Amino acid sequence: MDIVHSLSIEKTVLSSIIFRYEEIYTVSKILEVEDFYSKVHQDIYKIMIELHSEDMPIDEEFIRKRGVGYSFTDTDLIDLLSVNPITNVEAYCFEIKEDSKIRKIQNLSKRIPRYIEQNSKSDDVLYTLQQEIENIENHNTNDSLTSKDLISVVLKDMELAAENGSKVLGQSSGLKALDKVIGAFEDGDLIVIAARPSMGKSSIISTCQVQSKNAPICSAKVHHFVTLFNRNI
Repeated sequence: MDIVHSLSIEKTVLSSIIFRYEEIYTVSKILEVEDFYSKVHQDIYKIMIELHSEDMPIDEEFIRKRGVGYSFTDTDLIDLLSVNPITNVEAYCFEIKEDSKIRKIQNLSKRIPRYIEQNSKSDDVLYTLQQEIENIENHNTNDSLTSKDLISVVLKDMELAAENGSKVLGQSSGLKALDKVIGAFEDGDLIVIAARPSMGKSSIISTCQVQSKNAPICSAKVHHFVTLFNRNI
C-alpha cells in the first residue's frame, strides 16, 4: 500500500465534498471516519458528516469553526482546498475503502499470536478470527439508514406533497380510491394486484393507464416513470 498515494486520494475526496456539497451523499454511503488513513483527514471528514446531519454548509469556514480542539490546522485546510475536485468520487472512495480493509487485515495478523496465547484450542482461535474477518467484511459498505435518516426522508416527502397541494407524493394512478390505499406510484415500488379470474384486475390497470395520463405528478421537479404489467395465469 502506497501511503503517499492513499493520502493524495483522501485529499481529493474531501476536496470534492467541499467544492460540491452533493458529493457527501455518495461518500457517506461508502466511507466511515476510520477508513481514512490520516488522523487529520479523519477529523475533517467527521466534521463534514456532523455538518451534513445538521443540514449545515460544508465549507472552509464551518469546518474551521467546528475544528477547535481537533488535530488539523488552517494549513491543512488550505492544503485541502488546493487540490482539484474530481467527478468520479465513487471510484476513489472504493479505493480508500480497499486500503482501509488491507490495514485492518494487517492489524488482525498482528493480533493472531495474542489470540493463540489466550486460547488453548484451535477451534476457539479460528472462531475469533472468523468473527474479526466478518466484521471487516460487513463494514465494506455503509448502506444502512438510521431512524433519523428515514424520518428526514419522510418529512421531505411530506413537504414536497404539501407544496404541490397534494396528500400523496409520486405518480397518481388517476383513481382516488386506489391512491387512498397505496398513496401513489413511487420510484422502486412493486405493487401486485391479485384476484380470482374476471374480478377486474385488467380493468383497473387499463383505467390507470388512461386516467394517469391526465393525473398530476405529485412531486416537485421529479418525473416518475411507471410500468404496468398485466399477466393472466
